[in-house]
Amino acid sequence: MKRVGLIVMLGAFAAMAALFVLGWANSPVQTRRSAMEAQLAQLVPPDFTFGTDQSPEYEAWQRAITSQPKLWEPLLKPQAAPPPPPNLAEALAGVVPTRNEVGSGANRKVQIQVEGRKDWYTVGQQVKGCAIREITDTAVLFTVIQGGQEYGIALPRR
Repeated sequence: MKRVGLIVMLGAFAAMAALFVLGWANSPVQTRRSAMEAQLAQLVPPDFTFGTDQSPEYEAWQRAITSQPKLWEPLLKPQAAPPPPPNLAEALAGVVPTRNEVGSGANRKVQIQVEGRKDWYTVGQQVKGCAIREITDTAVLFTVIQGGQEYGIALPRR
């Protein structure tokens, strides 16, 4: 029984080896490749000739296009330089926040001396064109919006 199995196995191996050699010799890819190479060998590339002469029509087109003034303008106009930030220290000259205050929280008011005149101000009120944004124990924050941007300065309370 062992010999029969060995003979069958050797026969199967010989059949596989024969199929492998036959497939390698008659490869469909190799057959297609050789047919394409034969077709490529028969093809003759077409002759393309391009004229180098410039007709008068071309010259007229070139003059018409290059004479357009917008041709030489940039596609995007350069952005204007942003305005310089305001000098808040100069704008608030003569403004001296004092330590005097009344109320607490949202009702908190602080006494501010403006040009020698003292008055009570709260968050949101204007002093010389600047709005009071925040009142703390040590300083008052003044802000101004210019060009869509907010600038601020904190003046110490004295």
